[in-house]
Amino acid sequence: MLTLTLESTPMLNTAGLLRWAINGYKFKKDRKRLRRVFTEGFTHPRLTDEVVDRLLKGELPHKIDGENVVIELPD
Repeated sequence: MLTLTLESTPMLNTAGLLRWAINGYKFKKDRKRLRRVFTEGFTHPRLTDEVVDRLLKGELPHKIDGENVVIELPD
């Protein structure tokens, strides 16, 4: 497993952003835009559309560590 941490900044609470995106992901018309928030907002080569899709659908294990989000990615 690869652990990927999406860190918060003074201007962005990543844990709150994830909760907001998971809630909005229930609406199919918003999914592409919500995926872009993560794929363009966080730079990591393993954070692809497919990974973000699975994260926002609740299919990838993740945990909230303070204000950061820790994602477990399969190798």
